[in-house]
Amino acid sequence: MKRKCEYCNNRDVTDAFVCTACMWRACKALQKVPALASELAIVITRQTRYGGNSEIGGGAETPVVFSVDASNAEHQLRNTLSTWCRIYAEETKRDLPDDSLAAMAGYLRGLSEWFRHHRAAAGFIDEVTSTVDEAMVAIDSPPNRTVVDVGPCPDLDTDGGHCPGEVSAYFPTDGSRPHLTCNVCGATWYAESWYRAGRRISRRHAEMMADA
Repeated sequence: MKRKCEYCNNRDVTDAFVCTACMWRACKALQKVPALASELAIVITRQTRYGGNSEIGGGAETPVVFSVDASNAEHQLRNTLSTWCRIYAEETKRDLPDDSLAAMAGYLRGLSEWFRHHRAAAGFIDEVTSTVDEAMVAIDSPPNRTVVDVGPCPDLDTDGGHCPGEVSAYFPTDGSRPHLTCNVCGATWYAESWYRAGRRISRRHAEMMADA
Protein backbone atom coordinates (compact mmCIF):
# COMPACT_ATOMS: atom_id res chain seq x y z
CA MET A 1 0.00 0.00 0.00
CA LYS A 2 1.32 3.41 -0.93
CA ARG A 3 1.80 6.11 1.67
CA LYS A 4 3.43 9.52 1.69
CA CYS A 5 6.94 9.83 3.04
CA GLU A 6 6.57 10.82 6.68
CA TYR A 7 9.49 13.25 6.46
CA CYS A 8 8.82 15.26 3.29
CA ASN A 9 5.14 14.31 2.91
CA ASN A 10 5.71 14.49 -0.83
CA ARG A 11 7.05 11.29 -2.36
CA ASP A 12 5.17 8.00 -2.32
CA VAL A 13 6.69 5.02 -0.55
CA THR A 14 5.41 1.46 -0.53
CA ASP A 15 7.84 -0.44 1.64
CA ALA A 16 9.05 2.02 4.26
CA PHE A 17 8.13 5.07 6.33
CA VAL A 18 10.36 7.56 4.50
CA CYS A 19 11.62 7.85 0.94
CA THR A 20 15.18 7.10 -0.13
CA ALA A 21 15.81 10.76 -1.03
CA CYS A 22 15.07 11.91 2.52
CA MET A 23 17.18 9.15 4.06
CA TRP A 24 19.98 10.21 1.72
CA ARG A 25 19.95 13.60 3.47
CA ALA A 26 20.66 11.90 6.78
CA CYS A 27 23.44 9.83 5.20
CA LYS A 28 25.07 12.95 3.78
CA ALA A 29 24.91 14.59 7.19
CA LEU A 30 26.48 11.54 8.83
CA GLN A 31 29.23 11.58 6.21
CA LYS A 32 30.30 15.00 7.49
CA VAL A 33 30.66 13.89 11.09
CA PRO A 34 34.29 12.64 11.15
CA ALA A 35 35.68 15.93 9.80
CA LEU A 36 33.18 17.88 11.87
CA ALA A 37 34.27 16.07 15.04
CA SER A 38 37.87 17.11 14.40
CA GLU A 39 36.87 20.72 13.83
CA LEU A 40 34.81 20.77 17.03
CA ALA A 41 37.73 19.38 19.01
CA ILE A 42 40.03 22.07 17.61
CA VAL A 43 37.64 24.88 18.49
CA ILE A 44 36.89 23.51 21.95
CA THR A 45 40.56 23.06 22.86
CA ARG A 46 41.52 26.53 21.56
CA GLN A 47 43.95 25.26 18.96
CA THR A 48 42.85 27.64 16.23
CA ARG A 49 41.00 30.83 15.52
CA TYR A 50 38.18 31.25 13.03
CA GLY A 51 36.79 34.57 11.96
CA GLY A 52 39.44 36.16 9.74
CA ASN A 53 41.63 35.11 6.88
CA SER A 54 45.42 35.16 7.15
CA GLU A 55 47.16 37.37 4.62
CA ILE A 56 50.74 38.22 3.80
CA GLY A 57 51.97 40.76 6.33
CA GLY A 58 49.14 39.98 8.76
CA GLY A 59 49.57 39.28 12.43
CA ALA A 60 49.83 35.87 14.00
CA GLU A 61 46.68 33.95 14.78
CA THR A 62 45.41 34.24 18.32
CA PRO A 63 43.51 31.53 20.21
CA VAL A 64 39.78 31.82 20.75
CA VAL A 65 38.27 31.63 24.19
CA PHE A 66 36.64 28.35 25.12
CA SER A 67 33.69 27.91 22.80
CA VAL A 68 30.55 27.19 24.80
CA ASP A 69 28.52 26.87 21.61
CA ALA A 70 30.94 24.32 20.15
CA SER A 71 31.00 22.34 23.38
CA ASN A 72 27.21 22.26 23.55
CA ALA A 73 27.00 21.28 19.88
CA GLU A 74 29.48 18.44 20.40
CA HIS A 75 27.50 17.18 23.40
CA GLN A 76 24.20 17.33 21.51
CA LEU A 77 25.67 15.59 18.47
CA ARG A 78 27.14 12.84 20.64
CA ASN A 79 23.83 12.41 22.47
CA THR A 80 21.86 12.19 19.21
CA LEU A 81 24.14 9.64 17.58
CA SER A 82 24.45 7.48 20.70
CA THR A 83 20.67 7.48 21.20
CA TRP A 84 20.01 6.14 17.71
CA CYS A 85 22.84 3.62 18.02
CA ARG A 86 21.25 2.32 21.23
CA ILE A 87 17.82 2.10 19.62
CA TYR A 88 19.19 -0.18 16.91
CA ALA A 89 21.36 -2.23 19.29
CA GLU A 90 18.53 -2.79 21.78
CA GLU A 91 15.95 -3.74 19.17
CA THR A 92 18.25 -6.09 17.26
CA LYS A 93 20.39 -7.34 20.19
CA ARG A 94 23.54 -6.22 18.37
CA ASP A 95 26.74 -4.70 19.75
CA LEU A 96 27.22 -0.96 19.99
CA PRO A 97 30.03 0.77 18.07
CA ASP A 98 32.90 2.61 19.74
CA ASP A 99 31.71 5.80 21.39
CA SER A 100 33.62 8.17 19.07
CA LEU A 101 31.54 10.45 16.88
CA ALA A 102 33.14 9.06 13.72
CA ALA A 103 32.48 5.44 14.70
CA MET A 104 28.86 6.10 15.62
CA ALA A 105 28.24 8.06 12.41
CA GLY A 106 29.69 5.25 10.28
CA TYR A 107 27.63 2.69 12.19
CA LEU A 108 24.41 4.62 11.54
CA ARG A 109 25.19 5.24 7.88
CA GLY A 110 25.40 1.50 7.38
CA LEU A 111 21.93 1.14 8.87
CA SER A 112 20.13 3.65 6.67
CA GLU A 113 17.83 1.06 5.12
CA TRP A 114 17.00 -0.39 8.53
CA PHE A 115 16.03 3.05 9.80
CA ARG A 116 14.06 3.80 6.63
CA HIS A 117 11.77 0.94 7.62
CA HIS A 118 11.64 1.94 11.28
CA ARG A 119 8.55 3.61 12.68
CA ALA A 120 10.73 6.51 13.93
CA ALA A 121 12.45 7.04 10.56
CA ALA A 122 11.29 10.65 10.19
CA GLY A 123 12.58 11.46 13.68
CA PHE A 124 15.92 9.87 12.85
CA ILE A 125 16.35 12.06 9.77
CA ASP A 126 15.22 15.20 11.55
CA GLU A 127 17.47 14.78 14.59
CA VAL A 128 20.57 13.71 12.67
CA THR A 129 20.39 16.49 10.07
CA SER A 130 19.52 19.22 12.58
CA THR A 131 22.26 18.36 15.07
CA VAL A 132 24.88 18.17 12.32
CA ASP A 133 23.69 21.54 10.96
CA GLU A 134 23.87 23.07 14.44
CA ALA A 135 27.41 21.76 14.92
CA MET A 136 28.44 23.23 11.56
CA VAL A 137 27.16 26.62 12.70
CA ALA A 138 28.91 26.30 16.06
CA ILE A 139 32.38 25.88 14.59
CA ASP A 140 31.72 28.85 12.28
CA SER A 141 34.36 27.61 9.87
CA PRO A 142 35.02 29.90 6.89
CA PRO A 143 35.03 28.36 3.40
CA ASN A 144 38.79 28.96 3.21
CA ARG A 145 41.12 28.35 6.14
CA THR A 146 43.67 30.73 4.63
CA VAL A 147 43.67 33.26 1.80
CA VAL A 148 47.01 34.74 0.71
CA ASP A 149 47.45 37.69 -1.64
CA VAL A 150 49.87 36.68 -4.42
CA GLY A 151 50.08 39.46 -7.01
CA PRO A 152 48.70 40.90 -10.24
CA CYS A 153 46.99 38.65 -12.75
CA PRO A 154 49.36 37.75 -15.61
CA ASP A 155 46.60 36.97 -18.11
CA LEU A 156 45.18 39.21 -20.83
CA ASP A 157 41.60 40.43 -20.87
CA THR A 158 39.16 40.03 -23.78
CA ASP A 159 40.47 43.24 -25.40
CA GLY A 160 44.05 42.03 -25.39
CA GLY A 161 45.14 44.25 -22.51
CA HIS A 162 46.40 43.12 -19.14
CA CYS A 163 43.73 41.88 -16.75
CA PRO A 164 43.45 44.37 -13.85
CA GLY A 165 42.69 41.65 -11.33
CA GLU A 166 44.65 40.39 -8.35
CA VAL A 167 45.53 36.75 -7.78
CA SER A 168 45.09 35.12 -4.36
CA ALA A 169 45.93 31.66 -3.07
CA TYR A 170 43.01 29.81 -1.47
CA PHE A 171 43.32 26.89 0.93
CA PRO A 172 39.77 25.49 1.37
CA THR A 173 38.46 23.84 4.52
CA ASP A 174 36.25 21.36 2.67
CA GLY A 175 39.04 19.14 1.38
CA SER A 176 39.01 20.54 -2.16
CA ARG A 177 42.26 21.47 -3.91
CA PRO A 178 44.18 24.65 -3.01
CA HIS A 179 44.29 27.04 -5.93
CA LEU A 180 45.34 30.44 -7.22
CA THR A 181 42.45 32.48 -8.62
CA CYS A 182 42.13 35.95 -10.13
CA ASN A 183 39.34 38.04 -8.61
CA VAL A 184 38.42 39.65 -11.94
CA CYS A 185 38.81 37.20 -14.84
CA GLY A 186 38.55 34.06 -12.73
CA ALA A 187 41.74 32.46 -14.13
CA THR A 188 42.67 29.56 -11.84
CA TRP A 189 45.86 27.57 -11.34
CA TYR A 190 46.21 24.43 -9.23
CA ALA A 191 49.33 23.29 -7.37
CA GLU A 192 50.97 21.56 -10.34
CA SER A 193 50.95 24.89 -12.22
CA TRP A 194 51.97 27.19 -9.38
CA TYR A 195 55.65 27.41 -10.35
CA ARG A 196 54.90 28.62 -13.88
CA ALA A 197 52.05 30.84 -12.68
CA GLY A 198 54.30 32.33 -10.00
CA ARG A 199 56.96 33.25 -12.56
CA ARG A 200 54.35 34.92 -14.78
CA ILE A 201 52.91 36.82 -11.83
CA SER A 202 56.39 37.96 -10.81
CA ARG A 203 57.13 39.21 -14.33
CA ARG A 204 53.83 41.09 -14.44
CA HIS A 205 54.58 42.65 -11.05
CA ALA A 206 58.02 43.78 -12.29
CA GLU A 207 56.43 45.31 -15.41
CA MET A 208 53.94 47.27 -13.29
CA MET A 209 56.69 48.54 -10.99
CA ALA A 210 58.76 49.65 -14.00
CA ASP A 211 55.78 51.55 -15.43
CA ALA A 212 54.93 53.22 -12.12
